Amino acid sequence: MGIKSNKGLIVLVIILLIGVIGLGGYIVYDKVINKDNTPKTEKKEEIKNEETSEVEETVEETKQATQILNTDVGVFIVDKDGSVYYQKTADKFVGAEIKIDDNTIGTYGTYEVEDYITGLGYDESAKKPTEDHKFEGYKLDLENISSAYEIYTGNGGASDIIFFLSKDGKVNHLHFLSTGKKVDVALKKDTCNYPNIVSVLQSSGFDAFEFVLVDKDGNKYTGTELAEENKR
Repeated sequence: MGIKSNKGLIVLVIILLIGVIGLGGYIVYDKVINKDNTPKTEKKEEIKNEETSEVEETVEETKQATQILNTDVGVFIVDKDGSVYYQKTADKFVGAEIKIDDNTIGTYGTYEVEDYITGLGYDESAKKPTEDHKFEGYKLDLENISSAYEIYTGNGGASDIIFFLSKDGKVNHLHFLSTGKKVDVALKKDTCNYPNIVSVLQSSGFDAFEFVLVDKDGNKYTGTELAEENKR
């Protein structure tokens, strides 16, 4: 009877030892091995989120570049802050003067744009070249502009139109129209009934020039279509 009891006790001790070893192994796996795997997944998610955040910040920090548009009627500077300047340095209309009454298209004065170089010099004391950025011209009555385009219209391209697209897809333009010895200049804002315009193309037919506006989805609207739409 005593021998049987001892055997039973030994079996019970063995079972308990196996249970303790198994429980210990589970604890080691759960607290050490499995713990190492979980943070790796979380760390990957954190890295991914950080990278996404950096991309978003880069997009937000992307700034517009200054555009210098040399045309037959002068130079147009679209600054990176969306301002537009016009410096009359050329005259397409032979025998007709481009005469602009002050404050009809903007404000005339002396301006300076960082990326628009108007002259070069040399600093003797510093022994290095210098840049001049000052010029006289008009600051047009426009804001939030992203790009400018020169387009010819009419028979033989008699009229010159400078289109200005705003960052929100609106269309503005400065129209130079010769009426003999004088060139009338008019600034018109938000002239298109179609939204999200992103580009302006030059078009032509039989001895006549026209323009085409393109929206962000690739839809095109000709000057004739726009004229008809504005009549409605």
